[in-house]
Order: sequence, then C-alpha cells, then structure tokens
Amino acid sequence: MPVSVMSFVEGTRFSSQKHKKQQSQYKHLLCPKAGGTALVLDALGKQLQTILDITIYYPQGVKTIWQFFCGEVNEVAVRIEKIPVTEEIIGDYFMDPEFKSRFQNWLNGIWEKKDATLTHLSQKNDASEIEN
Repeated sequence: MPVSVMSFVEGTRFSSQKHKKQQSQYKHLLCPKAGGTALVLDALGKQLQTILDITIYYPQGVKTIWQFFCGEVNEVAVRIEKIPVTEEIIGDYFMDPEFKSRFQNWLNGIWEKKDATLTHLSQKNDASEIEN
C-alpha cells in the first residue's frame, strides 16, 4: 500500500528572528533537526524506498497564506531531489552515538546543498530583475 510521510526538518517556519537566534550556519535556512527524521527512517526505513527533498523558493519573498488565497503570488520555484533510502541512513539515532554523528553529517550535507540552491535561485532572480 503506498504511503507518504512528511517531515519538516527545520521544525518551524523560517523567520529572520529565528535564524538570528539559532545563529544558523546557513544563509537561507534554519538548522535541521535530525532526530525526528532519523526516528521515522529507523521505524519505517525498510518500507520506504525514496526521500523527496523539496526546496521551495519564492522570488517575490515569502507571502502569507491569505496572499496565496488572494492570488498575490505570481511565481514559486520548486526543486525536488530523489534520495534513495539506504542502510547508511537507517539506525538508532538515540542509542548509537556514531550513527547519530554520521546521520547529522549526512543531513547537514543535504542542507548545505539546499542552501546553495536557494542562493543560486536568489542570485538568478536578482539578475533577472536587473535585466528587466
């Protein structure tokens, strides 16, 4: 039976205040919280084949849900990367310190790539504004 599990790895919506408070190493993202994702993979990993890593960029800046409903959002860029669920990302995050460290490094690598994607999209957007 097909199943989907969603995990919002940052744990909350991005805001400048949260970003500053966390002292995030990422320009466009909050720090990832690995525990919940690791728990899901440990519990369901054998039944899951793929992780869809979704990155959303709003060229006009983040809008409210009301602005979406009112049609004030004209453009959204979405990047989706398929990541296979392999034995390397399945383990006991809470009882195995070595696995925990490897998993955090793996997730931080994804976040670095996601942050670079958002930087690229924002630079591309800035360049198109200059051209127009």
